[in-house]
Amino acid sequence: MATITFENVRNVNPYYKYDPRVLTGFNAVPNVSYAHKANTIKAILERSNQIPMFIDDVAYWQNEGELPPARQIGPNLQPIHVAPTPPAPPREVRIRLHTTRETISSLARVNDFCFGTISQICHADANHVPGARPYRTVHIELDAWYFENYPLGFCTGMLCHEFAVHPQGTYVLKQRGDDSLDTEDRYKRGGLRGQAYGNPPHAPRVTPSTAGQPDHVFAAHPTSPRHGIYMETVVDVAVSMLDRIDNGPGAGEVTVANRDVTDLFRCYLMDVASIHYTNDHRPKGITDPAGLARCFNSHLQLLTATLNAEAATEPVAARLLTLLPGQTGALSVMKDFGYLFSSMLWGLGPTWSKSTSGF
Repeated sequence: MATITFENVRNVNPYYKYDPRVLTGFNAVPNVSYAHKANTIKAILERSNQIPMFIDDVAYWQNEGELPPARQIGPNLQPIHVAPTPPAPPREVRIRLHTTRETISSLARVNDFCFGTISQICHADANHVPGARPYRTVHIELDAWYFENYPLGFCTGMLCHEFAVHPQGTYVLKQRGDDSLDTEDRYKRGGLRGQAYGNPPHAPRVTPSTAGQPDHVFAAHPTSPRHGIYMETVVDVAVSMLDRIDNGPGAGEVTVANRDVTDLFRCYLMDVASIHYTNDHRPKGITDPAGLARCFNSHLQLLTATLNAEAATEPVAARLLTLLPGQTGALSVMKDFGYLFSSMLWGLGPTWSKSTSGF
């Protein structure tokens, strides 16, 4: 069974009461144990369906993943899979909180400190060494300043992004067996390189070859299959959150409330909107918050329509509809950017956004 382990999580923030946002009433995060918050997110993800299916698919890690098998052409030009030596089942994913000091010590990351480096995912070997082969699982680095300054729903949404937009999205597209990955590759570096992707009415179109990350724009544009995978994963995790609401917290967990589900959806919608509207050059969103808000509302309409279509046969979809955020506007977008910057700055404070490593 898939397990998720958080690393480098401290218990509490002794500086919480000195946070200027707490003193002025603008802080969105209660002063809870960060270890208990991590335990809750772990339980939510482990009890969902899509993410554990990816982690636990041993055949995928044996034959596909980042280790494609040798292929031979058999009768009727059908490929024959030649499996490598079976590895141990990949049952664990580790999520390590990345301290602010570690972030700013790498000059290559400073320019994108708030945009694109909040969380990162990479493949890892059976010993959980990031980037080491043979790949047997995935490893996630999540900036501690984000984890400690954003509510549970947003942190869960950020992890949904890392799974569904990147390796899990590729995993599902491989299972489809169609030309989705080939199409993405043509736009990234093949014959369609430099051309815009996407059709009306889902404006604007995106250009994968010039995007911040091609996977991001495919996951954000509604005409892309990767976008559907991302949305389905978020909805699946939202259902898991409802289960925690109904059954209460487990030992060493925090209480999950309806607002956490709403925050999960807000995280997803702002993520896809900021990628879609700026071609994944997200700082540009500051220059046109009204346009970014329109894109957010367009994605909200799409999510609403999707849940409405499912509500006739899935009662849980009707419940999720009541927890969707409302439409946003330019002022709300600027407040979101302001909270992002204030969270980063507070992360530069007394304990460098904070870890059990002494920083």
